[in-house]
Amino acid sequence: MNIKPICFAAALFLAVAAVADDSAVAKCKNLAISEAGFKVPFTKLEAFVIENGGVRIVDYNGDKYLFAIGMTDLRDDSPKEKIRRVTVARAKAVRELIRMIEKAKIEVKEESKSEVKIVQDTNAQPKASHEDTSIEQYREEINSFIKVPEVVATWQSENNQFFYVAIGKKLTTAK
Repeated sequence: MNIKPICFAAALFLAVAAVADDSAVAKCKNLAISEAGFKVPFTKLEAFVIENGGVRIVDYNGDKYLFAIGMTDLRDDSPKEKIRRVTVARAKAVRELIRMIEKAKIEVKEESKSEVKIVQDTNAQPKASHEDTSIEQYREEINSFIKVPEVVATWQSENNQFFYVAIGKKLTTAK
């Protein structure tokens, strides 16, 4: 099995210095984990959550860690874009966390219209054109007050299409 270092320095990773090539964490580009205590629990997250966002509670050595992950598309590398991506991905992580805690009121509204126009061309021949328009609006409302956990990790997808933010909190301490 081919082993390679994880995206962050192996010295900071302590007990687990490498992961298999197929690990979701190994595919995280520019992974930055802000607190040493979250490094190993972060690697316990399922690939689906790391790649698609969501909320998970990880049990590691008797301690429980809460992670909420949000994502957004990755555009250029300008300073304005760097602020946008962190802000949007963090807001989506918070939304995922609140969704887990509170019930969401979701409203979907769809409008469709079809229009046929008949006009005469320069040869006085009738010509028909058809236009379909469909608009779907999605609105989600959640009312909640929570203390939002700190950002514990940021990374990019392997193909440089998405940027991720993980917010997290240690919930319990092993006795």
